[in-house]
Amino acid sequence: MSEEGWNHLLEETGWDITNMRDARYDLVLHLTTAAIGAEKFYTGANNAARLETAEEAAALDQRIEQAWVGHQHLRVIDNSTGFDEKVDRTVKSICDHIGAPLHTGRRRYFLVKEASAKALKEQTERENVKTVTMRLQYDYLNRDPEAPGKRTRIQRRGAAFPFTYSVLDTLQAKSQDNDEIITRKERRSLSVHEHRLLESQTDPSCQTIVKDRQVFAWKQQYWEVDTILEPASHAGMSLLTVDLIGKDQLEGKLEMPPWLDVVKEVSGDERYQTFDIAKRPVEKV
Repeated sequence: MSEEGWNHLLEETGWDITNMRDARYDLVLHLTTAAIGAEKFYTGANNAARLETAEEAAALDQRIEQAWVGHQHLRVIDNSTGFDEKVDRTVKSICDHIGAPLHTGRRRYFLVKEASAKALKEQTERENVKTVTMRLQYDYLNRDPEAPGKRTRIQRRGAAFPFTYSVLDTLQAKSQDNDEIITRKERRSLSVHEHRLLESQTDPSCQTIVKDRQVFAWKQQYWEVDTILEPASHAGMSLLTVDLIGKDQLEGKLEMPPWLDVVKEVSGDERYQTFDIAKRPVEKV
């Protein structure tokens, strides 16, 4: 609609554009149409929903983008890269905004010295690198005898009320094609009431894990440093975790943060996984 028509609609309905635009959405991602910057891919042959010509689509795209100007967190995802990279940039923008790692399905783990983990925030602040600290508590639930390949862990996140709660189901099953074990993870948020109900089902053979997690962004990567507080047998053990993005990183060419004293890589070592930490002792440096 026209600017005049839009203003008339706001007046007639009593809507406030600031509340509608800014208060309702934490983040706005505008994915630029292929008609701007990737014109050769703008065709109805692969998308029946494209009813506009390239020129019409470009004009409409610009009007939509302008409608969101003024939002404090507007991200424009253009066509400066291929489509797969465009998707990656979109996911990364979301992860950047909510302070979450960029999950790519492959992670690397490193054992670091406790002293360098403790000094991390001070060291990164000197370099103007923002580090956020949070406290996590994990509890494993009793196994379901009807689902032997399923393991459930509940999580509480935060240093003080209000906390956030979630549950993680890890399911393992054999592939239909071969005997390869396939692992699938499913996560969902919980209410405080749901979390309290599940706490009554915790596995007595597993200890509660409490750890401080420090998160920072460096070299276009999100890094997590977890330092175990409980159980006492593992207190002080610190692990650095990073999600992999590029091919070089998958092949081992990963530049490490200079503020951490890395002892060794422990990727694939089950002794350093949270379930095994809850079950039995592990090497501590």
